[in-house]
Amino acid sequence: MRFIFFYALFLLPTVTYATALSEKKLQEFESIALFDTYLENLLSDCLDNSYGGSKVVDCFSRHHSNWDRELDYYYNQLATLLESEDLAMLEKSQVDWVDARESAIDFNSFLLDKRYAERQGTMFMAMRASDVFDTILPMTRSRALLLKHWHEQLVN
Repeated sequence: MRFIFFYALFLLPTVTYATALSEKKLQEFESIALFDTYLENLLSDCLDNSYGGSKVVDCFSRHHSNWDRELDYYYNQLATLLESEDLAMLEKSQVDWVDARESAIDFNSFLLDKRYAERQGTMFMAMRASDVFDTILPMTRSRALLLKHWHEQLVN
């Protein structure tokens, strides 16, 4: 059940926005901080125009998909530079990270189920989405930046 909520909250909307994403990519910015600011402004604009409620979920999902896209990009860039044995280590590292992320999502969902058990309505849906986002986004962002760092180590 917890995984289904995460899937519905983040992965399904990502598919919806994946073809419509026109936001710039990290490599187009001089620094990570400038990219973060750009993404925060996009999120803020989206939230300001969502009028609250369930539309807020789409804003958080879209914001997360930006970092998920960066993670995919740097994983693929790094993978193209590795020989088969090294690539196998990267793949294992990624699988282990996904497993750890899924465990964290499961536990976070457990906690949020308790927190929001008696709370109904779109306002609480938005609040829960924010709580999910605050847990999931830092993990995805951190992994994307780690992959970027590893890629830069091999290129430079």
